[in-house]
Amino acid sequence: MKATQALIIALAAALAAGKAQSHEVTARAALGEKIEVADGIVVEPQAVIEDSRCPMEVRCIAAGRVVLAAEVMAEGKARVVHLTAGAPQSVSGGMLVLQAVEPQRHVAAPAPQDYRFSFAFLPL
Repeated sequence: MKATQALIIALAAALAAGKAQSHEVTARAALGEKIEVADGIVVEPQAVIEDSRCPMEVRCIAAGRVVLAAEVMAEGKARVVHLTAGAPQSVSGGMLVLQAVEPQRHVAAPAPQDYRFSFAFLPL
């Protein structure tokens, strides 16, 4: 268990530092758009569960977070996962990460059709 946690922390740190392995795959999608992040692994962002990011025009105590419901199709099976930006999640022999969310948040949350999500998949 501790080894798995250490691996997740190391992968998150590598992604945050921009030093992920060279075979990392990065993909970008809108809500409802299916995108292949690796051979046989397809992600479809379905809904923003939470967008508590600090608005650009406001000074906040905490940065907030984005939680996305996404359908992940891997090995012929689909499942819905909740991805928190920056937190790797184990998916089909690798780690799937919601790397970035656009646009920046202003006082109001972006309209659903304006969101774009960047994903990274790191094979283990």
